[in-house]
Amino acid sequence: MTYTQPASLPTRAWNAPRVGDWIVAVASVLGFVEAVLNYCFDVGIAYSEGAQLVVISTLLILLAIALVAWWPAMPRWLKVVFAILILLDFIGTGLAAYFLEAYLLLALMVVALIAWAFTSLTRRSSMEVRR
Repeated sequence: MTYTQPASLPTRAWNAPRVGDWIVAVASVLGFVEAVLNYCFDVGIAYSEGAQLVVISTLLILLAIALVAWWPAMPRWLKVVFAILILLDFIGTGLAAYFLEAYLLLALMVVALIAWAFTSLTRRSSMEVRR
């Protein structure tokens, strides 16, 4: 005799954010705060275009990870596009932080990249058939 799951049990209907998504979101918020502080108060890079670019790019990371993590109906091709853009944003923001000598921001981007890579590589496919 085999046991089958009753049809009345609820299935997970939405794509719940995972721990890696939260780590990326927190690192992006902290990176944004660090970038704003660098932009406003750091003697060497205050009010520079590079610091302004980093402020904008950290906000873009936060927006992109929020869309990917919390929008369950996103088409698969759009998730792939956002995954590529998030990866490029991590690399660009980290490189800009390195050139601006904002090492705390660089460390936050490395942590976010590792968490994002772990989450992206272990995320179950949205194309799986749910029982």
